[in-house]
Amino acid sequence: MSMHVDIHLFVGSDIPLRVAFTARPGEVFLVTGANGSGKTTLLRALLGLVCPVRGEVRWDDDTWSKGPEILVPSESRGFGYAPQTATLLPGRSVAHNVDLGMILRGVPPRGPQPIAGEWIEQFGLRALRERVARNLSGGEAARTNLARAFASHPRHLALDEPLAHVAQDARPSMVDALARGLHKFEGPHFIVTHHPEWFATISSRRFRMENHRLTEEYDGDPTS
Repeated sequence: MSMHVDIHLFVGSDIPLRVAFTARPGEVFLVTGANGSGKTTLLRALLGLVCPVRGEVRWDDDTWSKGPEILVPSESRGFGYAPQTATLLPGRSVAHNVDLGMILRGVPPRGPQPIAGEWIEQFGLRALRERVARNLSGGEAARTNLARAFASHPRHLALDEPLAHVAQDARPSMVDALARGLHKFEGPHFIVTHHPEWFATISSRRFRMENHRLTEEYDGDPTS
């Protein structure tokens, strides 16, 4: 099975963007580029939150979007999404916010402990599980945001600047947690970042948004 993407998008109101690639299970894509180049817009198009102007997005023989029409809604595409700004319920606990990813996807409980408990451990949130979200630091909220995306038991992950709010000394352990988590799901997975070097050990392909196109970069590429 593979994901086929060949679409035209508009970034903002008037900048056309051409995106074309094929992604296979197990691949981890990094997407880099300047602010406003369309990185997040691409994620949203894969998620079914933005409709392409033309072209199509397919998962194997299942067409998700075609031309200006979304055929498969976001909730049916199998994505776990962690936006750059954590969208947590401020008055609810870390545990409840992580559980929410599982609840919204309709994932059944697995034994006496909810699936979310695994991801609370994985992202170092055990001591914070009862803290309400409004009292979290930026890095703690980011980890909760990620744990919720993984707890939804997705096929694919779409992570927008997942380490942007994480302290420098905590990033290596977070990369390890992401690597272990990504390997548990089919993929392909997509990470938007300004810092591809942070993810060098877990990425399999790297792309850059530039000159209104998505271009793959390779080792030894002078533009990398």
